Amino acid sequence: KIDANNVGSQSVQNLYAKLELNSEYVTVLNDSIWFGDVEANTNLQSENGFDVSTIANVAENVTIPITINFFSDQGNWTYTNSVVLHTPTINFSDLSFTEGIGNGNGIIEPGEEMLPSFKITNNSGFDLEYLAVKLICDNENVSVSPDTLTFMNFTDEQELTLNDMHVQLSDNIQIGDNLVFYLKTYSERGYK
Repeated sequence: KIDANNVGSQSVQNLYAKLELNSEYVTVLNDSIWFGDVEANTNLQSENGFDVSTIANVAENVTIPITINFFSDQGNWTYTNSVVLHTPTINFSDLSFTEGIGNGNGIIEPGEEMLPSFKITNNSGFDLEYLAVKLICDNENVSVSPDTLTFMNFTDEQELTLNDMHVQLSDNIQIGDNLVFYLKTYSERGYK
């Protein structure tokens, strides 16, 4: 939501704002906000806000110029500023899989469970309010439970070892099948 603060001595009628962004990293989904009439020396908050979306893999420290044009029956005004986009940098290391529920021979075989373990480190240069880590396998004969782990207050340079996921292999898996796993991270600042 956006505040319109009329510091003048006259009311403003039919006030609306239009957002302009010219960036390959940002898509504007809603570029207009209607305020209506704003009385003198009052502040009015819009019912909705501008809606924008960033691309998934935006670079770190990209500066996006912002222009907001205000239009009313009394005249037009322009506000310019910029915003710097920051993306989380999460490093994964020390990935290993061990046999979970199975025949106990230490070899992961069809029909058995395997337990992944890996470390994640926040190298973003800033704290994250939350971080979700999702493990995905593109093979229909593999299920991950839980497939997503969520962490609150993941501070800069913090390292966590994750070993709470379980991967179940179907009996239909063939010895020698190549299983591809993906790790995705989501935070309040984006995903990778």
